[in-house]
Amino acid sequence: MPFRKIYFLVFILFAACRPSDIIPENIKVTVLEPGNIVEVDWSRINFDQSEYKFDIYLEGKLIIAGFQGNKYTFRDLEFDKAYTGTVQIKRNFRPTEIENFSFRTGKETVSIPDAGFEKALIDGGWDTDGVINKKMFKSDAPLVRSILASNYAIKSVEGIQFMTNLLSLNLNKNQISSLNLSQNTKITFLDISENGLNVFDSSPLTNLITYIAFSNNFNAVNLNLNTKIETLKLSGNNLSTINLSFLSALKNLSLGKNQLTTLNLSSNTNLEAIDISDNKLTALGTIQLFKLVNLSAQNNLISSLTLPAGIEYLDVSNNKLSQILANRNSTSFLNLQIVDVSQNLLTSLNVKGLNKITALNTKLNAGLKNICVDNINAANMNLLWIKDQSTNFINNCP
Repeated sequence: MPFRKIYFLVFILFAACRPSDIIPENIKVTVLEPGNIVEVDWSRINFDQSEYKFDIYLEGKLIIAGFQGNKYTFRDLEFDKAYTGTVQIKRNFRPTEIENFSFRTGKETVSIPDAGFEKALIDGGWDTDGVINKKMFKSDAPLVRSILASNYAIKSVEGIQFMTNLLSLNLNKNQISSLNLSQNTKITFLDISENGLNVFDSSPLTNLITYIAFSNNFNAVNLNLNTKIETLKLSGNNLSTINLSFLSALKNLSLGKNQLTTLNLSSNTNLEAIDISDNKLTALGTIQLFKLVNLSAQNNLISSLTLPAGIEYLDVSNNKLSQILANRNSTSFLNLQIVDVSQNLLTSLNVKGLNKITALNTKLNAGLKNICVDNINAANMNLLWIKDQSTNFINNCP
């Protein structure tokens, strides 16, 4: 019986001395920004920390021995990876206690500081966390192929440099004052119109096919390396000159509302549509553009113009032309449908045989007495054929 009493007393003393508050699941793990920093916190274990030392293991490897404190921070871990670890709690003459923990690091992110740009990425399904939090998963960025971000009040597209597989970018109607797309060399379609940009370097975009940048503040553009461009729209800028000699693939050109005084299109023989309205051009010379079907050249100072035979739409109103559609042969201009030659200096006009013309405006040509047509009555009855009262339709052409 005495033996049993001694044994019972020892058991009571041991139980009283054991730190019973060290129990499993007392470790709090917090993943910190940017996702590869993790804080392990065992402060919920209520005992005098100064009396204890801690050996910390991660993935079976001793990270630090004899650590004193109740928090430890792991840094520079791999992103998006599961980890397990232990905290071994040691005190003299006490058995070692072990607390296990596990966590998964966050996905690596890239900064998207502009809320409007991030909203566009979310709307497009590219920012897969779906939350406007000034970042997106870095793994999402290379998957971005097309961004439709028109009118999102965007001021910055920071983060776009990681979207290296981007093919199409529409940033129309935003507030972007600076734009760097040097890492987005696969882009084939770009619309940056109506932003107020003063400059933009398009030279890295050697795969660009469609370039739209109207209504900005460009004083100059360098397109020497953008040799694949087929559609170029730069209307509403401040361009006084432009070099298009490297753009042999160009099909559609819009340069209206600039300050151009000269324009050389000799290298652009594939052009099908041109808008050079509202400039200060005095002449275009002979346009050797046999594929051209649409020419808008109104509101210039052009005094002479020789047109390609296949033209279909023609607006040269408010210029200084004394003649147009002259010296034609039996196959010239047979596809003409809409013609506006108003506000010029014409003295004669012959549209006889051009039976596809549905709309003709010749008003405000004070010296134009006669217009030669096939059918005088039909011409007079056509409400879309507009002329001055002093101008007559005739069919007995000189």
